[in-house]
Amino acid sequence: VLNSAFGPILSLVAVIALAVLVPKETIDMFLQVEGLDGLALSALPFALSWLISIGPTTACSVSLEGKELWIVKTLPIPAREWLLPKLRLNLQLFTPFAILDSLVVAWIFRASGVALAVLVLMPALMGAFSALIGLIVNCKFPRFDWTNAAKVAKNSSGVLVAVIASMVLCYGGMALALYFPQGDGMTVPALFTAALALACAALYALLRAR
Repeated sequence: VLNSAFGPILSLVAVIALAVLVPKETIDMFLQVEGLDGLALSALPFALSWLISIGPTTACSVSLEGKELWIVKTLPIPAREWLLPKLRLNLQLFTPFAILDSLVVAWIFRASGVALAVLVLMPALMGAFSALIGLIVNCKFPRFDWTNAAKVAKNSSGVLVAVIASMVLCYGGMALALYFPQGDGMTVPALFTAALALACAALYALLRAR
């Protein structure tokens, strides 16, 4: 639980600290400097997305079934009937963090239009993407040789892939957004968000089909 919740809780603490501890005058001065407001709004969604997606509960959820997995497999239901609730649990736990973080940051930096949509959608979609990729990899490469649940929560292929994928995508996307600030700086974040939505839909379809 601590391993998965660390990132979302840290994100909430960070945005609340930003809202409470940073004086309004400092934010106003920051927003008046040309280019800095767009820079912040193009970079912050990636930072929030990384914190939300760094530890999905799904990445070790199949492995945690352990030697009792055969009991679930013998049930007269499709595999997706017990896999999809694992995905829903992850989304129910972390999507509220993503939305609350995004709304606080949007309020602080007075985001609107495309910037507001990206701020709200990207962290939630990145959390869903990480949960999906973690669940799929854990299905393909489960680990049942554990004696301590903490081992499989920290050292399994699903966890490793989810952590690396979220880090590479979020920091790679942030670098592209900062180095190619097209228009108002939201072109790259908007395209990244759209690609995430398509990737989530494709992974969900794969999970249901296979």
